[in-house]
Amino acid sequence: MLPINPARIPEIMRRAKEAEAAGRVGDAERLYRSVVAARPEEAGAWFSLAALAARRGDRGAAEEALEKAAALRPGEPAIWRAMISLALGAGDRAKAEAALARARKAVDGRAASALAAMIAPSAGGPTRSPAEGAPKSAVRKVLDLAGRRDFRAAAAEAAALSARYPAAALFPLVEATAAAELGRHDAAERAFHEALRRFPDYPEAHARFGEYLLARGRRDEARRHLERARALSPSAPGPLLALARLEHAAGREDDAWTLLEEAAAKGAKGPELDLLRGLVGSRLGRDSALRYLRRAVGAGFGGLDARLELAYALDRGGETDAALAELARIESDAPARADVNAVRARILMSLGRFDEALDQLRAGMEKEPTLGSLYYSYATARKIRSDDPMIERMADLFEAGSMPELERVSLGYALAKAMEDTGQHDRVFTYLNAANETLSRLYPYDFEADRAEAERVRRHFTPALRRRYEGAGAAEARPIFVTGLPRSGTTLVEQILSSHSTVAAGGEVGKLSPVMRDLVRTLDKAGDRPVDIDFANIGRSYWAYLTARHPGAHRITDKSIATYNHIGYVKLAMPNARIIVVRRDPRDNAVSIYKNFFVPGQHRYATSLRDIARFQKLFDRQVAFWREVWPDAFHEVHYEALVADPEGEVRKLLKAADLEWEDACLNFHQNRRRVDTLSVRQVRQPLYSSSVGAWTRYEKDMAPFLDEFAKTARV
Repeated sequence: MLPINPARIPEIMRRAKEAEAAGRVGDAERLYRSVVAARPEEAGAWFSLAALAARRGDRGAAEEALEKAAALRPGEPAIWRAMISLALGAGDRAKAEAALARARKAVDGRAASALAAMIAPSAGGPTRSPAEGAPKSAVRKVLDLAGRRDFRAAAAEAAALSARYPAAALFPLVEATAAAELGRHDAAERAFHEALRRFPDYPEAHARFGEYLLARGRRDEARRHLERARALSPSAPGPLLALARLEHAAGREDDAWTLLEEAAAKGAKGPELDLLRGLVGSRLGRDSALRYLRRAVGAGFGGLDARLELAYALDRGGETDAALAELARIESDAPARADVNAVRARILMSLGRFDEALDQLRAGMEKEPTLGSLYYSYATARKIRSDDPMIERMADLFEAGSMPELERVSLGYALAKAMEDTGQHDRVFTYLNAANETLSRLYPYDFEADRAEAERVRRHFTPALRRRYEGAGAAEARPIFVTGLPRSGTTLVEQILSSHSTVAAGGEVGKLSPVMRDLVRTLDKAGDRPVDIDFANIGRSYWAYLTARHPGAHRITDKSIATYNHIGYVKLAMPNARIIVVRRDPRDNAVSIYKNFFVPGQHRYATSLRDIARFQKLFDRQVAFWREVWPDAFHEVHYEALVADPEGEVRKLLKAADLEWEDACLNFHQNRRRVDTLSVRQVRQPLYSSSVGAWTRYEKDMAPFLDEFAKTARV
């Protein structure tokens, strides 16, 4: 085998994963081996080789590859999980416990606890029969009833057989599953526990109980059982799919995607996998999401919820007419579904058709008065007047407290907006605090993880890296990046730029930041070893993607707000890119962040005033770093200056973006382009100064932010 260029390793790894997912195991193994031949320290390739060896039953090769991966990346829990699973699958508990002991020295406490749960002591052995002592005819009968979905008969028959054969765990498991389908939750839970009492290492019982608990919203308990099922049956994709659903429900989409890829590599296929890939991929902005959703819906899987998600993905993919047509079909099939109106209203708002959107929202409220997202969209689509009867209606619903948590969160944000619009500023934070406290509990924020990521970005952008690669990027790529904190004015700046005759608005593309994060992690894993980076290919690939979405456009904006984190790397990939960093008074910015409802699980710091202060300091530190190491890499726009002197600041902005002056850029509010952010209504209006200094109305409520911002050291 000829040696490969190390710069091609990321591409070869991608091809290997695609081959593995497609079932071309031989091709995948050949590609992984070419990687480790060229770069023996590539832990990911060793890990994948171990998985392939385990699939073909070659335990020795799997163990050898895992040992190499663990030596290279001892802090990676997935490697230890695979090592423990391999040992348990072979019935070697001693080896599993030895691997756990080694893992405890290398991974954090949470990961160690999850690994320990895999080999918790149990009374039974994995080779037991779940139907111990029962005749095959009894097993066939009860499984036939369950297979025909005759759950009442299945539950009754399983209960009778369970009493007759007290050692058989299969019958209480069937009883539990049937009772769950019938909504008899107390009986279901008792039967699940009985199945596991009889057979503690019953993989199917752990898997089904985990899925049941997940459906009931008991995620921590579900995770324990699903991880146990995964350990007991390491080749089974089912627990991986359930764990992916759990991570998706918790907003951890990257983790969910990794689990789905592992499930596919272990043989998962079909519409359930397609649906999950579509749902998770849609949140991650992956191009493949729409294809997966189309496939799942085409197979009749997922019902109306899947079709609704498809409509949303079609719209996000630029197929707005197809999205509206799909919504019309869903409404025809299920006229009582209010979420159809909610999605249609969101599309209409992004197109600036606010009156039509409000009609949709009112129609949805008539169908389903407790759907909180309808009220949030209603509040953001207009300025609410004090005589609007919707205020009392929302307040009554909020106080009743009978809505699902996330719907009540939506309602809380809507009421905060209503209080602000009607001048009741002393009541705004009553609703904001309640909504944000719920989100903070459901989606906790890890500041240290963000700080560590930012530090890695700075540490690896060395003068030597810049000297080596400056000028080597894709010169033909000329995007205009607009970046900054959420609610700082980035949508406004993009609206101004896209009002220019040569500029198309790309919106929040979300394509480049994941690539840059992976690049920094590659540099981090390499340590002091040199790494060849094909910055030109990164730039060309990104620009090809952008121009394909906007054919014929001379310049294209990308308002992905996280771009500020990787400014220097972006300039190496695309030396002719223009980068605009938007800044705003941190107090006004903090208020705006705190009172806006982002997608649950995103911008997790936004639910705590203290965390907002810490994250702002992190942002300031990152921008200051780039100003220090590459002073002319970007242009800063200050929101307050833009409001005070629109023409002067717009002229500076256009010059920084390498654009000629056009009067249309001052009349940006007349630009009818699509807007998909929370600022959709504001950018349809001329510049106004009422939001400057707005924080002073809430100075007392802002005390946690002000205290933290004043004391937080540079991070």
